[in-house]
Amino acid sequence: MKALIAGTDPASYAMLSKRLSAMGCPTLAARDLNTAVQLFLSEQPNIVFLDSALESEDITAALQELRRIAGSNYVPIMVLTNRGDETSMERLVAAGADDFLVKPWSSAALKAKLTAHLRTVHYYGQLARHAGRLEWEKTVACDIFDKIVQKGCLDRSPIKYQLSPAGVLNGDFLLAAENPSGGLLLMLGDMSGHDLSAAAGSLPIAEIFHAMAARGFSLVDIAVEMNTKLRALLPRGMFCAALLAEWNKDTGLLTCWNAGMPDALFLRPGEGIVLRCSSRNPPLSALPSDQLDRTLDHFKARQEDRLFIYSDGLIDLATTSGDNFGQENIEDTLRSVATGNSGFDAIVDRLKAVRASTLLSDDLTYAELNLSPTLIAPGAAPIRAVTRAPKPTARVESKSNCVFELHLGIDVLKKVDVVPEVVRTLTALGITGSEDSYLFTVLRELFTNAVEHGLLKMDSRMKQEENGFALYCEERDRRLAAATQGSARLRVCDHGNGKNELHLEVEDSGDGFDALSYQPPPPEELLPHGRGIMLVRGLCSEVRYSPRGNHVFATFPLNP
Repeated sequence: MKALIAGTDPASYAMLSKRLSAMGCPTLAARDLNTAVQLFLSEQPNIVFLDSALESEDITAALQELRRIAGSNYVPIMVLTNRGDETSMERLVAAGADDFLVKPWSSAALKAKLTAHLRTVHYYGQLARHAGRLEWEKTVACDIFDKIVQKGCLDRSPIKYQLSPAGVLNGDFLLAAENPSGGLLLMLGDMSGHDLSAAAGSLPIAEIFHAMAARGFSLVDIAVEMNTKLRALLPRGMFCAALLAEWNKDTGLLTCWNAGMPDALFLRPGEGIVLRCSSRNPPLSALPSDQLDRTLDHFKARQEDRLFIYSDGLIDLATTSGDNFGQENIEDTLRSVATGNSGFDAIVDRLKAVRASTLLSDDLTYAELNLSPTLIAPGAAPIRAVTRAPKPTARVESKSNCVFELHLGIDVLKKVDVVPEVVRTLTALGITGSEDSYLFTVLRELFTNAVEHGLLKMDSRMKQEENGFALYCEERDRRLAAATQGSARLRVCDHGNGKNELHLEVEDSGDGFDALSYQPPPPEELLPHGRGIMLVRGLCSEVRYSPRGNHVFATFPLNP
């Protein structure tokens, strides 16, 4: 503990120094303010005494400089002054002084003030140490949070995004993952509250999202599982608004499900906002899972179409005019985007012009997905069946005659996506490995055909119409919801005959089709349907139908 005394005459300095030394506080002497500033910088005293008689040397500027050097450290500055100097006192406090010692001062007054200020220094030091520890703990928490709430393929996908937390941790989160069939899944979530409490709620959400996306579950299945989990974990009154989207990069079909988030906006160059996905549900955990509206919105994208999503932090962002940025401002900005330009970039530029402060009252997130369908344009090379190159992998040598059958009625088909569970079971049994994604594609295509064409009597030619994919999906969802009868059977058999192959069977109770006379379109005919069975034939060594057409047999080769 040491004190800096500046500006007093030798007699006054000697008296003050003697009294401070007697209290266990050695002193440093400065005869002018410049020397005082230099000693303050080099010696780092714990308390400073300035004589107000140094007015001619601009004591106000010296106080400000001392405060600048001290920074976040608390060093009390006491001014020695004469009685009745109230005007100077007010000005010096504004400049950085903490207290005054009125001349002629007594030893008792000096001791009382010194004790009080050093006690404040002690408490401030404790507070600074606690703040440092808290900052370290927040840094660790952020690092753990970033590892758990992994963004998946977010930085490798055609997505521009901005995540800005109002606190240390973010209650908003943006996730992306690819499913086994190559589709891109995207989720924007907004937990109620801010900082740690909100961020903690996103941890189980991220785990469910990545696990179920990797296994090929649908958006609705993922949302239902999240809702069930959050209802079990979250306290009353805490919710998670969520927007989930899936983009099929082969067909250009985008599917969305919204629970409590602002409208997702579909942008088309030259046309502006052509469609929006509005919320049909309250935020997750607000309702039991069996009461959720499972309706999906479908959108068939064209080249350069974009999906713009955002949290309510963008709507509520304060602007220089004193108003919120607002929904109308968001949409006006996006409508003004020229062909080939980014709506995300337009929002960024607009916020630079109108944002009132870098400080946020709510977490702020917005993102844009560039939708570029990979359907080959007319006149380009035709799409051909894909064949797999063998990939060496370790495999269980002793294969049992693993046979299982699933018989699913229409009520189960409305609720359960069976294909991911089948693939997961085969993987757990050691029957499949590196070829899981190929097997998923085959089973998904065969089972989808059985349900959509066999049971629901969907006509793929609908996809050839304007926005046909979206219309097809909406009609499929409508027919499935209205269906009262029908069933499907899935059988998977590994005969253990040493041929490293799975025998797959899918059968539906529908009317079927004339499989004997059916001729697939030639590869050079580019159509928005019929591509799936071409892919299945390329991945399987054999695909054949029963004469009735409602029972398909496929042989799927496994890696040796």
